[in-house]
Amino acid sequence: MQRYYVKIFFAVMIGSLLTGCAAKKPDQVIQQEQNQKPQTEFEPIDLNPKLEKCQYVQKVDNFLVILDVSHSMTLPYMEQEKLSFAKEIIRRMNLTIPDLNLTGGLRIFSPGWDSSKETVLVYGMKKYTPEEFEEGLKAVKRPGGSKTHMAAAIDAARDDLKPTKGDIAVIIVGDGEGMDNPLFTAENLKRQFGEKLCIYTVLTGDSPRGKSLMGEVARIGQCGFSFNAVDIESAENMADFVINVFLTKIPDRDNDGFGDICDNCPDVPNPDQADSDNDTIGDACDNCPDISNADQADSDNDTVGDVCDNCPNTANADQADSDNDTFGDACDECPGTPKGAKVDERGCWILGRVQFDLDKWYVKPKYYSMLDEIGRVLKINPGLKMEIQGHTCNIWTEEYNIKLSFLRARSVESHFLKKGVPAKQLMVKGFGLTSPTVSNETEDPKYLNRRVEFRPVVE
Repeated sequence: MQRYYVKIFFAVMIGSLLTGCAAKKPDQVIQQEQNQKPQTEFEPIDLNPKLEKCQYVQKVDNFLVILDVSHSMTLPYMEQEKLSFAKEIIRRMNLTIPDLNLTGGLRIFSPGWDSSKETVLVYGMKKYTPEEFEEGLKAVKRPGGSKTHMAAAIDAARDDLKPTKGDIAVIIVGDGEGMDNPLFTAENLKRQFGEKLCIYTVLTGDSPRGKSLMGEVARIGQCGFSFNAVDIESAENMADFVINVFLTKIPDRDNDGFGDICDNCPDVPNPDQADSDNDTIGDACDNCPDISNADQADSDNDTVGDVCDNCPNTANADQADSDNDTFGDACDECPGTPKGAKVDERGCWILGRVQFDLDKWYVKPKYYSMLDEIGRVLKINPGLKMEIQGHTCNIWTEEYNIKLSFLRARSVESHFLKKGVPAKQLMVKGFGLTSPTVSNETEDPKYLNRRVEFRPVVE
């Protein structure tokens, strides 16, 4: 009998233990579900039409996302784990970036799966594709590093970005909590890349201290901003964020939705953009829609109006016009003008020049429209090459000025490449201080020697 009660006792104990284990499992699952909010459907706004209409143009050539995966990113935020929310924000950015020619990267700091590493580059730096960037983001699995090494990640970014060319956006995503001191390394990063680099921070949390730190890091970049992740998770706000980071707005004088550099009638709102003679003046505002660069006057009183007069200042001249620039061969001082080129009163291609500040090589926005016009002509004349010639004044050493002149020419070349001009049509030369156009004896007009000029080459 005693043995019988012992058996019943053990059976009851085992049943209780099993029931207890079964009760704990749902609690664990519930806790995981609280930390892992199901990924919602996201329909990105297509920004490509804004590029096609020249409402915006690409602003940066390279971007690097730095993601916090430290222990504090395991905590809940917005009904899910902070890291899950941060990854979703980055995923939405990736889906919203339009078709741009970019170099991209993704670096993480304080990974929980390898405490021996303070920071890891999980994607890039390489030619950016949304698909490969997405795979790199998916590889980031589990947070949990006990120390937060944002400073180490920013410091490593200097080596990541060193081989890149052009402008850079660094996007730091995290909660800003428990950080080492990243401000010093952010200042070093900015100092190394100067005006080429902007820093943007995205806060995934509600800590006032974290918000303050992320704001300070962004301010060090001078040209970036600090955002809260919840403010950019919608499709509309994410599109604004991507525009802010990756694009720059093109002037639109007539506010008709076509940027001036693509608008065939930049001073006439909402015209048909047809341009029968391909002279960049739309038919709606072209005094002579079938003849390029013409007007209605008759300057030489030869009864042939300037609308169709190939030599408007030479009476009764032969109307032959070999290069179709509306300047007849009889009065054309530059008879080999490329197709579509705008010409001056001598019939010569108007090229202009780009001027630079002392010891600077960045192209100022006021020269964009001139460069875009040259780029347009190059693209419709594939057999034409352009020699981009960089120059300096006589300040600094001869060796440094050669380097500086190349940087100025390269900067102009980069603008052409962004606008789709094939690299094979561009040649870069740096002349340093050897070819001044004005005297270098005084600062005025010495500054005119800090320039880039152009020489067409027909092969």
